[in-house]
Formats: sequence, C-alpha cells, structure tokens
Amino acid sequence: MVTQVFKIKLKELINDIHKKHILGRTIMGIYVIKCQKRGLLHTHILIFFAEDYKPHTVEDVDRIISAELLNPKTNRLAQETIARCPMHGKWQMPHAWKMENAKNNIHESSNPRR
Repeated sequence: MVTQVFKIKLKELINDIHKKHILGRTIMGIYVIKCQKRGLLHTHILIFFAEDYKPHTVEDVDRIISAELLNPKTNRLAQETIARCPMHGKWQMPHAWKMENAKNNIHESSNPRR
C-alpha cells in the first residue's frame, strides 16, 4: 500500500512540475526511484528548465529548493531512525519525461547499466 501511495504522489508531483509549471517551464526531466534499507521509497529528480526559467542567482535557487533538518531534541525517534537507516537499496531504472512528447508525457528510459 505504501508503494501505491508513493507512486500516486510521485505522479502528481511530476504532473505539477511538468504540466502546471509550479517551478517554471520545463523542457524535460528525469527521476530515479530508490529504496532505502528499511524499504522506504524516495526519488531523485533532475529538472531541465526552459532558458527563461533557469535559475541564475543564489536567490533564484533558494526560491526553488529548500531543505529542513530535524531537530534532534524534538524529533528524537525520527532522528535515530534516519541515523540507523541511511543506506540506499539496489539501483533502480531511471524514468524521464519530455515536453515535446504530448501523447505520452511520462515514459521509462532505457537502463544503460544492464
């Protein structure tokens, strides 16, 4: 069930980035789904922006990207879990999307390591 929810949320996120342009107009992108030691899924996403929407300054990047570290005093259990389970699982096949491909906006790309 966790995997199904993850896939639904990822599909919505890609849709928000690609079709709704929540970060700016994109040309294409690629993402990899990975599985951590305890089976928790996560993804790494690389987005290629159209020339007019590329970040050029530190402020532009800060507007798009943010990260929040857990406070070990208020989130002790979460911090301990992260410290215990930081390893990634087996490398997964990358997926890509392209603006020009209107019929099928999300497709799997080939795995060069196979």
